[in-house]
Parts: sequence; C-alpha cells; structure tokens
Amino acid sequence: FMLLSAPNIIPREIRLEIRELKEWDQRLALDIMIPNNNPHTLYQVKINCTNPKFRVFAGYLSDRAVSVASVYNSQHGVVKLNSLETAEEIRGRGFARELISEVVEIHKAESDLPLY
Repeated sequence: FMLLSAPNIIPREIRLEIRELKEWDQRLALDIMIPNNNPHTLYQVKINCTNPKFRVFAGYLSDRAVSVASVYNSQHGVVKLNSLETAEEIRGRGFARELISEVVEIHKAESDLPLY
C-alpha cells in the first residue's frame, strides 16, 4: 500500500469540477457505472454517500460524471482510499489522477491522520 508521507507531487491539470457528495447523484450510475457494467460498485458508492464513515468525491467534466472515489475513515486512526472508478471510454487521460490529487489535498488540509 501507499502511505502519504511527503508532499503531493501529482500534477494537477484542473479540468474537472470536483464535488464531495452527501447524497447520491444518478449521473454516477448513468455516466460511469452502468456503462462500465459494474453494479456492485454502483450499490456500494450509493450507500457510501450517506455513511458517515465514508466521503465520496466525484469529478465532473462539462457536467458529466467521469470519475468517482470513496474514502473510508477507519476507527483505527487511518483514512483509506477505498474505491476509484472512471468511465471506461475515457480512461487513460488522467481524470482519476486529478481526482485523487484533489482528494489528497482536501485530506491534508483537514486531517493529520495517515492516508493510504
């Protein structure tokens, strides 16, 4: 696993509008998970949106959901990047990297807990 212990050096192009979701956004299903044929992730992320132990972040490009990440706040004093999914037809363009970079920056600004 990777433990964040140094400055974030992931390049940030800032193409996405990144939002923390407190409720389910149907565009995650329509734009990412159904086309990717991933019903398990759809179900899990939908539950995570309202679970206080999780934070869900989504990246949007021109109001289309392109990438989603869940972060788990463990009772053991660590935070885990729990899941990450990007729309299959646009993978390899750095959208997940951009989302992860923003999640790392948000975490660093709000917490001293280790992130892995």
